Amino acid sequence: MDVQGILRWLVDAKIPVGKAMPLVSALAAAGVRDSDGIASLGEDRLADTVTDKPSLRKIRAKIFGKGGKRSAGGSASNESGSTTSKRARPSVSGADKTLAAAAERAPEPPCSSLSDEQLAQVEIKINRSPVMVLWAAEVAQRLSFDWSEAITLGRAVADWLALKKGEHLGLLEADEEAERAAMEETDDLPTRTVEMMGQDFTLRRTEGGWRAISKGKVVPAKRVHTFLCKAYGVNLGPARASLRALAAEIPQRHVETSIRAMVLYESFRPAVARGKAGWGQSGMFRLATVLKLRDELVREGVGGGGGGACDGDGGDRQGQAGASSS
Repeated sequence: MDVQGILRWLVDAKIPVGKAMPLVSALAAAGVRDSDGIASLGEDRLADTVTDKPSLRKIRAKIFGKGGKRSAGGSASNESGSTTSKRARPSVSGADKTLAAAAERAPEPPCSSLSDEQLAQVEIKINRSPVMVLWAAEVAQRLSFDWSEAITLGRAVADWLALKKGEHLGLLEADEEAERAAMEETDDLPTRTVEMMGQDFTLRRTEGGWRAISKGKVVPAKRVHTFLCKAYGVNLGPARASLRALAAEIPQRHVETSIRAMVLYESFRPAVARGKAGWGQSGMFRLATVLKLRDELVREGVGGGGGGACDGDGGDRQGQAGASSS
């Protein structure tokens, strides 16, 4: 069975990895052995196998197209069989659309006003990815990136870690050629490189500020903001407050390399099962652990003095991290 091929097909259909992994098992139980077998299931068996409606819609869209099934002539047809046509529209390149979306700024959510004692009671069942995205974003703000810039860098860090783990488990493999081709579409934009978590990441300058590159594409800030809001729900504010307080105590020399930030993350990230069993699974994210790590840094007396308060205006100000470009 081609587990990796099926997983890649599902992820290409815009299904989150956390949902895609259980779907691989369900499809295998239905007799699917490779990605070509998904389309051969047929409408009825597909609906019986994929019980998550959003995932089912995405799979159908990838197989049949957004307008329904494809007719022999290639035009989209709806459920009644009638053929629809689209009016000609002005040509806009995919790269232009991507850059326009990426340039949009995301509103910065406020931190929680809960006391340390109250924050320490908060436990969030969540996947590791949104925890790394938010943590890397708070560390990036210590480097003078604004909120919109920082969360795209956080997304790039989380994607990189997921790819490395997926490669180690034999579930994913990097498509470097595709990434290079996508990067070439925006080669005329200024770039800069930032080290985060011991890895270099490329950012491109847009009208809305710096945006990180992940999987060969410019990351849209609003999309990451929506991802965080859905992942944390009402606990986004408390999580930000705790992580921001911890990030504020990292010595500046360690912020600039982010090595200490990676070590800290490994101390508070949600615990999941080892190996493939833990891939895409949720664990408990305890803010008490984050605050305990902050207190340990304070006792060391090497705090970074980065400021722990959230002013909530990062989504409206232009970042100052873009002083140098290449």
